[in-house]
Order: sequence, then structure tokens, then C-alpha cells
Amino acid sequence: MAISAMYSKKNSPLSASKKKALEIKKRALGPRTNKVQNRDKKKGQISNGRKGQKYGSVEANSLAMLRAKEFQANLPSEFPSFIKYMLNSHVARGFWLSFPKKFCDSHLPKHDDTVVLVDEKNEEFGTNFLVDKNGLSGGWKGFSIAHNLLEKDVLVFQLIEPCKFKVYIVRENYLREIDAAAAISPPEFHAGRQEEAMLLPSSEHGLATDQCGNNSDNGCEVLERIRLSKSRVEFKDIKDFSGFHIVVDGLIIDSQVPAHFRAKYYVLCRTQNSYLHDHLLGDPNVKLVAGMITETVSIADGIKASSISTPSYYFEIWDRSLKAFEYLGLRVGFLRERLSKLINLSCELENILAPKKLELAEAKEEMLKLEEKVLKAKHVIKNLDSEVKALTKKDSKFELDFKAVATTPW
Repeated sequence: MAISAMYSKKNSPLSASKKKALEIKKRALGPRTNKVQNRDKKKGQISNGRKGQKYGSVEANSLAMLRAKEFQANLPSEFPSFIKYMLNSHVARGFWLSFPKKFCDSHLPKHDDTVVLVDEKNEEFGTNFLVDKNGLSGGWKGFSIAHNLLEKDVLVFQLIEPCKFKVYIVRENYLREIDAAAAISPPEFHAGRQEEAMLLPSSEHGLATDQCGNNSDNGCEVLERIRLSKSRVEFKDIKDFSGFHIVVDGLIIDSQVPAHFRAKYYVLCRTQNSYLHDHLLGDPNVKLVAGMITETVSIADGIKASSISTPSYYFEIWDRSLKAFEYLGLRVGFLRERLSKLINLSCELENILAPKKLELAEAKEEMLKLEEKVLKAKHVIKNLDSEVKALTKKDSKFELDFKAVATTPW
């Protein structure tokens, strides 16, 4: 029997997952949703809680927007940030991205300049910032295409240096899959679902939903690329990568994970001598599993590439993502253990550096005071030098008067 026939649209796991996701979202938003929607029909738009920024009711209540707001709230306060909901004109037509005017006035140059966007793999993309239009033109299209941005995705822009933003991508389609998975998760996952699923890092590779399409009509097309596994192969019996396949609920889903991610995932499994996805809970969703695997590989790469200068909150974000995966049954405890050590080392270093930073600040303050005294002394010297020069010009007159007095007859 063909795979597409086995999973009819009426009874497919994908359809069931979407129904669960809708039910979960409805419960999360509560009875207030209808009131908000009725109010928005009259007003047309609602505020996102930040003065000067407004979004339509659909944007404000989307899963990605809710997660993005929670994510933004957890960012360090010393780095200003804002949220942008992706419209069709941002990612498919026109490719123009406007920034909040108030943010531009406060934090960006008063002239056209180059703004650098840094993605979650620390790759940099130069864009043209036009001050008259308060937004990005050239270069933004390349960033959007490189990261497979879709309409309804939400981006958090964090200003980490002058004219340089760290960009975090919260994908709407992927979060729907996370919500669907919550229906098969333990009770403690439901309690922290919004916070942990929101913090899943995103990249251009990390979301299998991008490859599978944006609507349920593509469900059968996805399944046609998935093969049945004829027999279960124990990991210890795999000799090399050529014999490695990602099997979920009897289906080989290799086509849903990019080849280079699958190769890196094999290496991770080899370190633990087992499939990391071997104990997933319930009836796992294919796209969700593929997304978790690619994100796990991305996090592992991030850990390997980290240095002592990597902000500790990166490690905390990765750990929360892995914690969410653990609730779903993915064996990522060894990665969380490594992150815990890195966080401890980072905190230990910060404890050592904190008093030194204080001493440095005090020394700089003292230096400023001394520089101020030097400037005052220079001003006094300058005035005295002028007076000495003026008196020198009068020496000849003093000498004549002196001689006159000395030679006056007795």
C-alpha cells in the first residue's frame, strides 16, 4: 500500500496534530481571545504594549508573536531591541523592511549607513539603512532569502553594537508543531511549554516546516518522500554513515533532514552509541522530529564554536531548547551537561572579573579627575605666560626710570 494512501487527509497524523495545536492555542489564549477579536474588528489594530508600535489582531495573537514577546522580555536590558512581524512585502514582494521610528531616532545614525545583521550562527549580513525611510533596503532581500523567512514569522532585533543587530527568528509554522507535540508531553511540560518552546533557536536550516510547505495540502507530498523501514537496525550494528537512517515510528525520514545535518547527527549518535530519538513520546510528528534534530545539531555546533567571550545567556537559551526536546523524549542530556559546565565556568569568570571591572571603572574615574586638574593647570600656565610676556615688553621703560633715579645729582 502506498504511503499516501495509508495517511489519508481525513485520518492523517498531520491533521490530528494541527487540531491538537488549535485546541492548545485556544486554551492558552483563554476566553479573552473572542473579546480581543471583537474589539479589533472595530478598531482595526491593537498595540503590542510598546508605545508607537502596533500590530493587527492576527499578528498580536499569533504563536510566533507571543513567543517573540516572551523572548524579548528575557533579553538583557542593556541592549535595546524591537520586534518585527513578517509581512508578504518583507519576505516575498518588495523586500523592504521598516524599523520603528522611535527606535531609529534613539539608537541609529541620523544619516544613511550600513547596518549589519548577525544571525544565530554569527554570520554577518550587510544591509543599507536609509534614514529618511527608517528602514533597510539593499541587503535585506539577501538576508531574508538566506534564512528562508516566511510571512507570519517574527524577528527580534537586538542592538549589540552601533549599527549591528543580533537577529532571532521565531517561526510560526514550527511553533505550531511544538504546540501539537505538547498534547503528548508530560504535565510538567504543559506548565512551561510557552517559555521553553519559544526559546528554540532558529536558523535557515533548522525548520523542517520550510521544506514541507506552509499548508496541510502538502502533507501527502511530504509523506511520499518518506519510506517505510523494512526492519529495525540496532545502532551498534551500524558500521558507517552509509548505513545510518533516521527512523521514526517505522518511517525513514532521511529526506526531511538536510544531508550535512544528518551526517553531523550521526556523529552525535555515535558519541552516545545510540539513536538520540529512539525514545520519543507518543506518536511523534515527522516534521517536528526533523526540526528537533536539525536544531540539536545547530546547538551542538554552537557549543563547539563558543569561546570565553560568548555571552552566557546564549548557553541558557540553548539549554532551554534542549530541555524542551528532552520533555519530548530526545536524548540530549549529554549536551545539557556540557552547557551546564560552560555556564558554571562563565559565571566563575564573571565573579572574578566583576571586582576587576569595578576597579577599572574607579581608575578611569580617577583618571578623568586628574585630566580635569591638568587642564586647569594648563589654563593657569597659559595666563601667567601671557602676563610674563607683557611685563617683558615694559622692561626698557623700567630700566630708564631706574637709571634716571640712580644718576640723579645729589
